[in-house]
Amino acid sequence: MERRMTNENDDVPAIHRETADAWDVVAREKYGAEFDEHVALLRGGGDNLLPEERALVADLLPGARVIQLQCSHGLDALGLLNAGAASVVGVDLSAEMVGQARAKAEAVGASEASFLVGDAADPPHELDGTADVVYTGRGSLPWLMALEPWGRGVARLLRPGGSLVVYEGHPLANLWDRESTGLALRPEVGYFDVDPKEAPGFPRSVVERVAGPDGPRMPERHWRPGQVMEALLSAGLEVRAFREYPKPFWNQFPHWPPSVHGRLPNAYGIVARRPLASAKGAGPITGLKVRLDTADLDGVVAFYSDLMGLRVVERWNDGSDVGAILGLTDTVTGPAFLEFVPVEVPSNGGASVQIRVDDLDRFLDVLGERWPVEGPVDRPWGSRYAYLTDPSGVQVIVYEGRV
Repeated sequence: MERRMTNENDDVPAIHRETADAWDVVAREKYGAEFDEHVALLRGGGDNLLPEERALVADLLPGARVIQLQCSHGLDALGLLNAGAASVVGVDLSAEMVGQARAKAEAVGASEASFLVGDAADPPHELDGTADVVYTGRGSLPWLMALEPWGRGVARLLRPGGSLVVYEGHPLANLWDRESTGLALRPEVGYFDVDPKEAPGFPRSVVERVAGPDGPRMPERHWRPGQVMEALLSAGLEVRAFREYPKPFWNQFPHWPPSVHGRLPNAYGIVARRPLASAKGAGPITGLKVRLDTADLDGVVAFYSDLMGLRVVERWNDGSDVGAILGLTDTVTGPAFLEFVPVEVPSNGGASVQIRVDDLDRFLDVLGERWPVEGPVDRPWGSRYAYLTDPSGVQVIVYEGRV
């Protein structure tokens, strides 16, 4: 049975709460029975990542503080710990789902995991600025009735330089009849539909079986990738990657022959990043090439990537040849980059690194208390300077105004 929402402008938090009530039913009826299976997977060091997801998070996950929005029953979140995350916080609006997630964490002894009841469109504020990675599990975004609040929530959860990873079903897949043996369109839906509505089959079928046709509603909105990216850009994030995949992440078309699979997109992935300041906050640095010795290669790489917002272009260790390159772009042919070479006794002398930004006050506000700063100081030629010292003892000048 399909029921359309009567008003696209219905109260979003209220709709989300009713959807959470429906997921409470699904959690008890379906996922509770899978508890032991999930715990066994996690105890064995496994995770629930698909190869496509693993490729998206591979460079971001090791040692990361992760927040998963719409974490469901916790299998994905706890699997991220096994895959290399330092800690994980799961947020879900279904209290039953959160209860199951907490029970799984206790069963596997995951002290680095915690789970909170909360709305992905307005996540708990105590988590603001704490995430290296915000992750959304598969099949999450359709349950959001509005994307802009979600985008803003993601942005405030991320620390400066942190990344969002989305792996989601492609909305095009929502157009096909799941019971068909080929590409047959569902007559009641369109790619550009804006009205949220319930879809036949799982998970709605579980709610109807338990609570009847008048049970809590589960309206869906199949957001187009462009809408998702627009919400992220509007929240001040940078979209770093967008990919489409032909493989469905669940068996939603069981009767399709092999000749049909792979012809159309069934999933997509997005990686977005919170810049250190505003989108233009780092400012252009033209013609800069600085090579410095360091006794703390790991420290300077973390300083310039995590705090200054530069990108790790290369890092190598070929025996006697060890080093790292960081820049404004992803290649060494970009407009500026730093090269660091480890030595036992650095000889930095009077070297300094100077980084120009468009809004020094904004830069310092975002930096907060994460690193000691002197200034800002007005210079005679009209510039304003702020002074930092990196882990190697090199002076770093962040400034606005004239060169």
